[in-house]
Amino acid sequence: MKDLDWFSARGFMRKGAYFRRLQWQKWLFYQDYVWSISQTVDAATVTHVVLNSDFGKDEFLANDWTDEPWDTTIPNPHPAPVPPTPTPSPTPTPIVPPWVIPDPNNPNNPNSGGGTFSGGGGGGSGGGSSGGNGSGNTPIAPSISLSITDALNGGCFDTSGVQNIALLVEVNIPSGPAGTYLLDCKLSLQTQLSTAYAGYSGSFGFVVPVTPGSSLTATATVTVNGQSYTATGTYTAPGLCGPCHEPTCCPGEDGHKCGQMPNGTACCCCPAYYAPVGPNCSCVYVG
Repeated sequence: MKDLDWFSARGFMRKGAYFRRLQWQKWLFYQDYVWSISQTVDAATVTHVVLNSDFGKDEFLANDWTDEPWDTTIPNPHPAPVPPTPTPSPTPTPIVPPWVIPDPNNPNNPNSGGGTFSGGGGGGSGGGSSGGNGSGNTPIAPSISLSITDALNGGCFDTSGVQNIALLVEVNIPSGPAGTYLLDCKLSLQTQLSTAYAGYSGSFGFVVPVTPGSSLTATATVTVNGQSYTATGTYTAPGLCGPCHEPTCCPGEDGHKCGQMPNGTACCCCPAYYAPVGPNCSCVYVG
């Protein structure tokens, strides 16, 4: 497979697959909780822990991740599994949907009677659900929850002002009526659409402008049987970095958080997905 974004490729790699960017002649993989690079140097296979020079912003935002080899004579040692071909399902026998509740005032007509229902959602930092109640034909509302994460891994911003940040909105629909839903995910005036169903779990990647400390609200709206239900979640951007911008910062660092050199001299920690390693406090990619 090819033309995957980082989030999709990362999911396969966490299950043992090897992936690369389209122009790479090396493999990125995840093993024993460590991200590593495997490549051929002078006819020998060499493996090393991912460095900040191997993986940066371009890799995080890329949409050209693939598990296909650059040379057909050198196969991928661990390709992603090929999904099985779906077997056509037999045409179901029409039944009265289980979410239609008989009218208590007219038990002989399960589809009669009026009634109203309401669906709403709410949540901060990734919580939200919708539900319904009423009488007569009262649909069972799907439950919806969402969470929002960024790529800073608890980091901070070096500068003030507007700057772009990659956010991942994860939507879960653990229960609801049978059938196919329309899922509308919105964040910062951007919209992404998908189909969904009871038991659905999926993610949507956005690149949006923020300022340090500002908040954004994401919404996930599910439409089923002509009715819509919405859950919301709030993301708060990190603030400015502390006073870490000094000549004593460790090699390869960009001012996220603070730490100490082995001799006790204050220095800065590494950017998101990296950690200081060794006597020189070098930044090494840890995922």
